[in-house]
Amino acid sequence: MQFPSTIRSNASNRGVLAFSDTDSATDGRYSGYISYDHNDNAMKLHTNGGSERMRIDSSGNVGIGNTVASSMVGTASMTIGTGVSGEAAVHTVYSNSNTYGALYFADSTSGSARYQGGIEYQHPDDSLRFITSTNERMRITSGGSLLVGKQAEEGNDVGAELRSNGSVIATVDNSLPMFINRKSSGAELVRFAFDNSTIGNIGSKLANSQYRLYLGNSNTKILFDNGADRIYPVNNDGDARNGAIDLGLQGAAFKDLYLTGGVDFGGSVNSGGVTSSSNKLDDYEEGTWTPNFAGLTNSPGYYNLNGKYTKIGNIVHLQFFVQLSHNPAPTFTSQYDRIEVTGVPFPCDNGSGYQNSQGVVAAQSFLWNTYTYGSYPTTGQVGCSVDASSKMGFEVSGHGAIRSQVRNKSFIDSAAIVEASITYKTNS
Repeated sequence: MQFPSTIRSNASNRGVLAFSDTDSATDGRYSGYISYDHNDNAMKLHTNGGSERMRIDSSGNVGIGNTVASSMVGTASMTIGTGVSGEAAVHTVYSNSNTYGALYFADSTSGSARYQGGIEYQHPDDSLRFITSTNERMRITSGGSLLVGKQAEEGNDVGAELRSNGSVIATVDNSLPMFINRKSSGAELVRFAFDNSTIGNIGSKLANSQYRLYLGNSNTKILFDNGADRIYPVNNDGDARNGAIDLGLQGAAFKDLYLTGGVDFGGSVNSGGVTSSSNKLDDYEEGTWTPNFAGLTNSPGYYNLNGKYTKIGNIVHLQFFVQLSHNPAPTFTSQYDRIEVTGVPFPCDNGSGYQNSQGVVAAQSFLWNTYTYGSYPTTGQVGCSVDASSKMGFEVSGHGAIRSQVRNKSFIDSAAIVEASITYKTNS
């Protein structure tokens, strides 16, 4: 192939196209020139008296301000800068304030593949944008905030924000917003501070052969032991801390505590020095019950008929109030049987007392009818008791160990008002 103008040189020399601004024998004769060096087959551009500014080597690599383009990674690469200590390599993309400057990475010569990846500086809003797969993925705003997966500082939009004021915001849709993973050893995972002073942290501690989560501040922390299904107080190192941390305080109490087990007060010796086999309160209950009478053959009339109870652990406090209207009067299978009040919510533990339990009775307009045979008394203080079959009876006390049971006839003979209160131990 022949060209209209050809500069011929031998294989060990170079051909030069020079630009001169003088005809004297000075360097001005070639203030700028383009040379082709046949020794290394490189095209070189020189300015300002012949200093080399750019080179295209035999492989097509471009070097601006240096001669080392062929040493850089990749083929057909461009290297800018001298590499000289203290000399910055600067490449300026100059655009109008109403448009943008960009560096694009293409894998085709048509369509969006021409900007498959890229870096854009948008002068209208002064933001720097990063593109992959033709889509914007990251942006640095004019205020210095870093946005990933979003284009505005809006906390409700999916994506991550590292704002210039130090705020970190992560928003996801139906996924995990944050994953923190510490390897090799259990210790602090997250630290919280105010004015650079630590006010709390979250960490991990080896418990029951697995690492468990703890949180709190200094020596006031709680640990979540999912292996044993429990939460307990720990110190700053995550070790158990016994009997030192309160839950709530005066004037700042919790409201309700819902338990299916009980409250264990710990210790094996009570305040009197007596060893206790159990210091666990496993039940508290309040409620109502409806008194009834065994052996009734009708539905008598009442002005009042109600009962209440409180159960704390295995101790029951029982109350009831009955006021007969005698409209109609009660009738029984046998008027001479012992009065037995049924419907008692808890039986008595048989291991307690001569009658297992003792209570107080108050009555008005009540004609006591008791057994009259033998030495049983017919007058005296009336009490009540509950037996193991969850029935309440009435007794009239006498001298010594003598007491007499009150019979059903007492209700038949009088328009009675009877109140009873009793505390006893139950095994229920």
